[in-house]
Amino acid sequence: SSGVTVQTVPATAVQAAGSGTVAYVGQEASIGWLIVINHDQGLQTRYASIVEPTVQAGDAVQSGQAIAIAAPYDSPNEATDIALLYFEVRTNSALGWVARDPGNYIPELALK
Repeated sequence: SSGVTVQTVPATAVQAAGSGTVAYVGQEASIGWLIVINHDQGLQTRYASIVEPTVQAGDAVQSGQAIAIAAPYDSPNEATDIALLYFEVRTNSALGWVARDPGNYIPELALK
């Protein structure tokens, strides 16, 4: 994948990276809840490893608005006190939505 996994504390509010329109909210077999937000300039952000989404498809969201809660990460052998949020940025192209390095848009998330 071309996104980043951000470690945080369970139950942390997951915030929209920018203003836009929610394109999709649903559960996927491999990643659980997924929220997709379309932004201006052909940008799209995706959020996974989340629970309790508070938005639905068609909703307008503002930058920084809480859209879900970071899900606690439990390893196969023990419960942990961390959450691992998955975040991805895509751009619209002739090939469809293409994943990009989130660090190109949010410097703190630059892939190392």
